[in-house]
Amino acid sequence: MKVCYVADNRVRLNYGCRASSMALYDIISEYHVIDSTIYGDMKSGYVPELYRGQVKPSKFVIYGERVLRVLSKFLLRKTYQKKEEANFIADNAFESLSNFMRCYNKYQPLRELYSKVNNADAVMINGEGSFIFRQGTRYDLNFILFILALAQSLGKKTYLLNSVFSDGAASERNIRDINQTRELCVKCNLVTARDKLSYKYYKDNIAENIVYVPDALFAWRKFSSYIPMAAMFPYAGVVFPDLQSQWKSFDFSKPYIAVSSASRERYVEDNVYIECYIKLINALKGQYRVVIVQTCGGEDFLKRVAELTDTKIIDVHTNILFGMSVLASAQCYVSGRWHPSIMASLGGTPCVMMSSNSHKSMAIYEELEYDHKKLYSNLPTDEEIRHILSDVSECVKNTKRVDIINNVMMKNEQLKMYEKLLR
Repeated sequence: MKVCYVADNRVRLNYGCRASSMALYDIISEYHVIDSTIYGDMKSGYVPELYRGQVKPSKFVIYGERVLRVLSKFLLRKTYQKKEEANFIADNAFESLSNFMRCYNKYQPLRELYSKVNNADAVMINGEGSFIFRQGTRYDLNFILFILALAQSLGKKTYLLNSVFSDGAASERNIRDINQTRELCVKCNLVTARDKLSYKYYKDNIAENIVYVPDALFAWRKFSSYIPMAAMFPYAGVVFPDLQSQWKSFDFSKPYIAVSSASRERYVEDNVYIECYIKLINALKGQYRVVIVQTCGGEDFLKRVAELTDTKIIDVHTNILFGMSVLASAQCYVSGRWHPSIMASLGGTPCVMMSSNSHKSMAIYEELEYDHKKLYSNLPTDEEIRHILSDVSECVKNTKRVDIINNVMMKNEQLKMYEKLLR
């Protein structure tokens, strides 16, 4: 089949988005021809250049908007908020579809999107972390539901692959989004959950048409020969611009602990995170050599933490296999990250998990069959930091890395299920 691959997130500043998108792409391309790709930057939010292209509004439209701004200011006592026609995504997938069909012919990027879907035999969507049913619907969830509605309206086969299904960690369950997901997903040719908690959640709350297949990133065991990279070539991960902070020396051949943050459950100012993570890093550095790994753009505050604690940091822009090497070679990985934790497990690195925006941190423990399943706050308290140190010590002393690697190998083997499922 000719496939349109949707939500290829390798264009985003995020280790997990990049690595898992490439891994899933490779799996699909084993069995089908990926004829076109819709990248993940389109599902991240409305960007005029990505949706509207170079089309400029007419002088009449510009004049009309000026009038509306003036009227809003003096009559309604509020600022006029323009909603561009190309910004078609709504909180209802069928409303999004209706908006799109009215406007797509006017804008080159939207014409291309329609053509990619229309010319494919099947649309295969990287569900990844989008199906989190929180209040205040995620833009990426609305976008994927729209794609399903469009593809199904055009009579295309639809596949939702490698997805989480979870409540949000800090809000009420969004029943409306669950109902929409059910309406569209029951028409899919295949839906796969990337972890067992998501599989159970989907069956309990959405529908029965679900298959558990381990996360596509477990297939990256094929890159195990790259795991020694950081130890052999410690400066290979330096990215442009070659700032002096990136050239801070660090011997990856000696034991060390890797630390990242987690997806935020709710908005908290960076200064609060900086203060907290300085405590965490300093506490760990009292006993171990530590490297900070910035896995996404949302962890920019870690650069300041690294500066204030004089700690080596791996930039989010680094070569993704170098990033994997750093994680997979560590004695222990402290974070609340799903895919980076899988990358760490490829080398047998044990994880100490912090809570996240969904159940994914607990899912790591479940997928890798940890005996201990203690989650710590993304902003750990002083007491939690003491417990984190204790858990890290336990991992370092008692973890059999070969057991984690064997578990990874089993997951890797299970991915062969796609040979039959993607027919």
